[in-house]
Amino acid sequence: MTNTFFRILTKEEYQPTRCIDGIIVILPIQGDLTIQHFANSTTISDEIYIINNKDIFTIKQNHKSLMLYITSDWFKNHDYVFFDYKYSVNLIKSINKLKQLMLKIAINYINQMPITSNENYIKQMVEVIATEGSVDLETAENQYKFLFYGELSQILEYINKHSHEKLTLNALSQNLFTSKSNISAQFHQNLNMGFKQYVDSLKIAESIEYLLTENSTISHISDKLGFSNSASYTKMFKSYIGITPNDYRSLNIKDKYLLMNYEVLSEDNEQHLKTVLRQQINYYQENIERKIFIDNNKVKTKQNFELVTQINTVEEFKELFFIKIKGKANINTENLIIYVNFGIGTLINNLSDAEIGDMFKKIAANNLHIAFKIQSLEIMDYIERIYVQVVERLNYKKSLANGDRGIIMLVFDMEVIELKEIYRLILKIQNKQFGLRFGLDISCLLNETVMFKTLESQIKRIGFDYLFIDNAHLEQPYLLEDSQHLLLKNILEYQNIEKILTQIDLSYSKVIFLNIENHQFLNNENDLSNSAPLIIETFLKTAELFDGMGVNLYFSRNSFNAIHIFDENGFKTVLGIIIGQIKWMMNQSRTIKDNYIVVENEAQYTLFLYDWRVFESEASITYFGDTEVLIHFEEAAEQSIRLIKSEKVDEKNGNINHIINRHIREKYNWTQELLKEIEDHLHTTMRIIEHDFRKDYFKVNLGYDSLRIIKIFK
Repeated sequence: MTNTFFRILTKEEYQPTRCIDGIIVILPIQGDLTIQHFANSTTISDEIYIINNKDIFTIKQNHKSLMLYITSDWFKNHDYVFFDYKYSVNLIKSINKLKQLMLKIAINYINQMPITSNENYIKQMVEVIATEGSVDLETAENQYKFLFYGELSQILEYINKHSHEKLTLNALSQNLFTSKSNISAQFHQNLNMGFKQYVDSLKIAESIEYLLTENSTISHISDKLGFSNSASYTKMFKSYIGITPNDYRSLNIKDKYLLMNYEVLSEDNEQHLKTVLRQQINYYQENIERKIFIDNNKVKTKQNFELVTQINTVEEFKELFFIKIKGKANINTENLIIYVNFGIGTLINNLSDAEIGDMFKKIAANNLHIAFKIQSLEIMDYIERIYVQVVERLNYKKSLANGDRGIIMLVFDMEVIELKEIYRLILKIQNKQFGLRFGLDISCLLNETVMFKTLESQIKRIGFDYLFIDNAHLEQPYLLEDSQHLLLKNILEYQNIEKILTQIDLSYSKVIFLNIENHQFLNNENDLSNSAPLIIETFLKTAELFDGMGVNLYFSRNSFNAIHIFDENGFKTVLGIIIGQIKWMMNQSRTIKDNYIVVENEAQYTLFLYDWRVFESEASITYFGDTEVLIHFEEAAEQSIRLIKSEKVDEKNGNINHIINRHIREKYNWTQELLKEIEDHLHTTMRIIEHDFRKDYFKVNLGYDSLRIIKIFK
C-alpha cells in the first residue's frame, strides 16, 4: 500500500499509542468501535472521532474502521497554526463532508492510488477541522482533567506541569505522597502502559513542536525537556519515531506515519470494503447537514418543572411587592415559586404591619406561590399571630387551604434548626389548618452524606412538600473542585450530586436546586445569564435530576453569583428576556434533540433552535460564522403554505450589551422611568412570514451563541 498515513483497521484490538505531531481521525464503517482516550472509554458507531496531538489512546474493540493520521505539516502548509489548538468534533457542522472525504481516501487506498490523489481530500478535511473545530489550547486542556483523566487526574496534571524536568517515579511519589508501586499500577490499569513509556512518549511529542516551530539546536531542545544530554534524547527519539530528530525536521509530509501494529488486508476484504464504502459515500452525499424534520417528534418528555425566583434582600422584596416589579418581569405565576432566601425574621423586622397585610393581599390577588425561609423558631409565634389576623380579615383562609388564591410555604433550614423541633412545629401548624406547605433546606446534608442516610427515613416520614439544595451552601459549587476552568456542559453533569441523590429516596418530595452559578465564559466577557443556548442547556440538564431550579431576581455583589433576571443596575439579562418562554417550554410535552426542542400542540409547532458550538468552546465569536439549518416536514401531507413567527436572540437582538455597554451601565444611576423606557426596546427580534414547504426547506441562518424561537402555525 502506498499510503502510510491512512489505514483500514480490521483487528479487534490495537496497542496503546500516543498521537505525535498531528491529529488522528477515526471513522467506524462496520460495527461499534470502543476507544480508550487516556482513562476514558467511549463507544461510537458511524461517528467521526478525533484524537488530538499528544493524546494517549487504545482501540479496545473494533470491527472495521478508517484511520487517517494528519500531521501538523498539513495545517501549516495551508496557513493554519496547529500547535496552539486542539480540535473538537462536536464543534464541526460539516460532519457528513468529513465522512465523505474519509470514504474517498479509503477507496483510493484500496485501489493503491498514489498519495497525490488524496492531497485535495486531506486539504478539504484540514480546512473543515481547522475552521470549524478548533478550540484554544488552554481551554481544551482544562477540560481534559474532567473528561479523560479519571483517577489519574492528579498524577497526569503533575506530569504535564513538570514535563520539562527529569521525571522519575521516586520524585512523583514524594510530591504526591503515594507509593511508587501504586503509581506504577495505576498507569498499567488505567492507561495500559507503564509510567516510563508515558513520560518518554510525552517528551518526544513535545520535542516535535520545538523541532518544527523553532530553530533551536538538538542540544538546546534536549536540555529544555530535561534529558541528560542530546545523545540520550536522540536515541529515545529514534526508538519511538524510527529516525533522528534532525532527519525528522526535513522529512517529507508524505513520509510521516504513526507506529501501530497494523495488519495487511486480504483481497476478499478489499472487495467487500469497496462495496460498503461506495454505499456510504452515496448516503452522505444525499444527507444534508443540519436538517430538521419538525413533525418527526415521536419521542417526548413531559414533566412539571418549577422556576424559583430567589429574593436575597429586603430591598428586592419591597420592590417586587410594593413597586410591582412582578408585572414588569413578564412572568406568569404558573409553576413559579418566589423564594425569600433570607430569614423571615429579617423581613418582618423591616416591614410595617400595613406592609405585611399588603403582602398577604398581593399573594392572594396574584395567586402567588411564595416560600419564606425559617432560620429561627422564635419568630414563629409572631408569624402565626399576624397570619391569623390577616386571613380572618381577608376571609380567604379556605381559599389558601385549597391553594387557589396563593400558596405560602415555610422552608426550614436544617443547618440551624434540629429536625425534631421542625417536626413539632409542623404538627402544631397542621392542627390549626392554616393550609401552609412545608419545605426543608437539606444543603448541609449533601456535605455530610452519612448523616443524610441516617436521617432519610425521618425526613420521609414528615413528608415535606419540597426539598431545597442550595448550591451556595455546598462545600464546592456543584460539588466539583476547580469548576471555574471547566466548560459549563461539564459542570452540568452534576456527577457528584447525582452519586449522593441516587442513594437516597427523595421521590416523595419535589427537589429544587437553588443558586445555579452564573458561569463566566472561559474566553471572553460573556456569562451564562446572557447566553441563550447555555441557559436552555442549563434548564434541560437540571431537569434531568431536579424538579425545579432557582435564579436570582437581581445580581448582587453581596450574594452568591447566581444566574439572574436583572443585572445590578436594573437591566434585563438575556435570561430575563426569554425566561417566560423557557418556563412555558419546560412544562410542555416536548421532543429534545442535540440542539433543538420541538413542542407541538393543536395550534402550532414551536421550535427552540440554538447554537451548539458555544457548548464546546465558549470562545469569542470572531471566527464563528453563521451555520445554515434547514427545516421541513417529513410527511408530505404536512407540506403546505404555513404562517411562521420567528424570534431571534443573540449578541445584538434581545441583549442589553448591544444597546448600552457595560461600562456606561455601571457608570450612571438609572431611574425607574428610564429603565422602563429602555426595557420597552429590549426584546427578541420578531418576523412573521409565509413559507411554502411544498417547494423548499425553510432556511435559518443560525449565528454563534444565538437562539431562534420559531412557531409554525397549523
